[in-house]
Amino acid sequence: MSLYILVQDAQIKKYPYSQTDLRRDNTNVSFPAGVLSDEIVASWGMFPVVLTQPAPYDIQVQKAVQGTPELVDGKWRQTWSLVDMTPEEVDQTKTAIKASISQSVQKRLDDFAKSRGYDDIKSACDYAGCDVAKYNTEGTYCKNQRARTWEVLYGIFGQADSGMRRLPDNYDAVAPELPVLTWPM
Repeated sequence: MSLYILVQDAQIKKYPYSQTDLRRDNTNVSFPAGVLSDEIVASWGMFPVVLTQPAPYDIQVQKAVQGTPELVDGKWRQTWSLVDMTPEEVDQTKTAIKASISQSVQKRLDDFAKSRGYDDIKSACDYAGCDVAKYNTEGTYCKNQRARTWEVLYGIFGQADSGMRRLPDNYDAVAPELPVLTWPM
């Protein structure tokens, strides 16, 4: 999606501004159907904004807030400010990070079980204790690895909550610490 800025008399009038806004603000004008070219919108004082990335920041305690675009070398460029989160936002962010990591860990376990034809890790665990040796072995292994995996993850979360370590930002930061999943022979 393109971002635009509306500039009139060398002043920013509205940002962000869209082609829908242009059409709505000028109902008496018959614009061509579809997406308008940059040349057409420029004649109305509407210019594309070059998208940029915020500077690196700590996603657990800061947020990037979009600022007013700046004109640099004849092009409007998106700007960002880094702002400290409120304590409530920090808590919400950490809760969301934990939920995202937990979902990825669950997917990892389910994908492992699916690699042998089980519906998910739970269905594989259901075979623990059955009379068929192959399924008992695989089910018991899955049941134990599932428990070990969650024990490690919740240990990491507990250490982060107590200040003993930083909460990992994402699943990739946790994955190396999780138990290896390799099917028993």
